[in-house]
Amino acid sequence: MTPTPFELEIRERTEQGVVVLELHGELDIASAADVEQSVKRHLNAGSDVSVDLDSLAFIDSSGIRVLLQSQVMAVRAEHAFTISRGSPEVRRVFALVGLADQFRYRNEAPTS
Repeated sequence: MTPTPFELEIRERTEQGVVVLELHGELDIASAADVEQSVKRHLNAGSDVSVDLDSLAFIDSSGIRVLLQSQVMAVRAEHAFTISRGSPEVRRVFALVGLADQFRYRNEAPTS
C-alpha cells in the first residue's frame, strides 16, 4: 500500500534483533506523534530501534524533533537508536539545518 500525499505509513520489521521502522510518505506535524509512539513502544519493550528514512518524501521540523527526542529516549532507556541516511529530500533538510552529524547512522561505525 502506497500512502497518499500528506500521509505516513510505518512498516515494522526486525533485522538482527533491531526493530526497524520504515517510513513511507511524509513525516510532519500530522504524523510525528505516530512515529514517537512507535519508537517509545519498542524502546519500552527493550528493543534497539532504527528508523529507515530512505522512502520518506518530506520531513518538517516536527519530524526532526521526533527523531532528536527518540535519540534522547533511547539513551535514557540504554538502547541504541539509529537512522538511515534518508532520501535525497531528507538529506537536504538535514544539511540545511546542520543536523547531519547529530545522529548515529545504521550500518555505519560510530565516530568518536
